[in-house]
Amino acid sequence: MPKEYVNKLKKINHSDILQPASITILGYVECNYYSRTSMSKKYKIILKLIWWQIHSKYRHFKIWLLNPSRLLSWFLIILTISFFSLVALGKGYFDHLNVAELKNQILPTEWATTTGIYFAVSGWITNAIVTMRNSVKQHSINTLLQSRISKVYLDEGTRALTVIAAYTVDNPAPANAIEGHKDQDAVDYVLNYIEFLAVGVKHGDLHEDVMKDSMRGIVNRFTTITMPYIKEVRNTHGPRTFQNLLWLRKRWKG
Repeated sequence: MPKEYVNKLKKINHSDILQPASITILGYVECNYYSRTSMSKKYKIILKLIWWQIHSKYRHFKIWLLNPSRLLSWFLIILTISFFSLVALGKGYFDHLNVAELKNQILPTEWATTTGIYFAVSGWITNAIVTMRNSVKQHSINTLLQSRISKVYLDEGTRALTVIAAYTVDNPAPANAIEGHKDQDAVDYVLNYIEFLAVGVKHGDLHEDVMKDSMRGIVNRFTTITMPYIKEVRNTHGPRTFQNLLWLRKRWKG
């Protein structure tokens, strides 16, 4: 498949996997290359699209699932369910299921020791979860504080605002109003900073509620006004450019 068509197909929004199949496949049908290919190649094209979108969804789910504090929370839930299931089994709540042999095999002989171990492990996990969350919150506050006192951030932000000062969220800046402007690098700086925040939020390194309460208005307003420019940059450099920024904007929008 010619490279230009592959790039065009990759630009289809990966978040649209849950939309009707007709909409998902529409991006391929619109390509001239698609209409000129054999049926077997058409199936391959469609399967490749589905694979791209599933891979994107799986990656986001994996990031969400493998968050350390979330993993510990799941472990604590499983441990608690297991412990109280043993207690219920020992009290005879499952005797109607003919589990006498199972009781002899898995019930502990020293309940005091078992209970002590459960509460000790649960206490350690709970403390670890609280420590992790407090650490992430503190890191988020430090990140915000450093940006507020950073001369570079303030100077670049001021220059970027002068570029878009004449535009609003209802009247976004055309791409050519930013591209080639003497302060274009300042706009790029702010967009890259928001991309950095989005990566931190997505991977759990920044506390989303803290960042959202502080940065939501700035993120939504700046990205909306510069959206034509963002689209132009993505058309030039590929669909992965600013993908985390757009993910954060969609998540915080409204």
